[in-house]
Amino acid sequence: MTPRALGGSGDAENLRVRCRAHNRDAAERVFGRAHVEERIRTYRERSSRRSDRGAPSAGPPDFSQRKCEGARAAAAMASSAAIRGPALEANHVASEQARDDDARKLVRAALLTLN
Repeated sequence: MTPRALGGSGDAENLRVRCRAHNRDAAERVFGRAHVEERIRTYRERSSRRSDRGAPSAGPPDFSQRKCEGARAAAAMASSAAIRGPALEANHVASEQARDDDARKLVRAALLTLN
């Protein structure tokens, strides 16, 4: 795998999905800790200058803001589920089970074709 910053492609074969901590760890292994910390510091300084001018930040919201938004969305979903009642939840569970059953059938058929 070649990092995109070093000329790697954006193809699926060259991509890895990592959490923030593991992505930083991988970047530090390739570019060095000093370089990664300098890039983070530069990004934060640039981002704070944008917000000082009243312009919207070009970067993603910070982790605590995303966590708060996720909690709000979960609370809204929970309250709407409570309002709609258990029948809706039963339908949701039944549809998930049907999808799981379909997936199991597809995997089983694929495995049988390999043997």
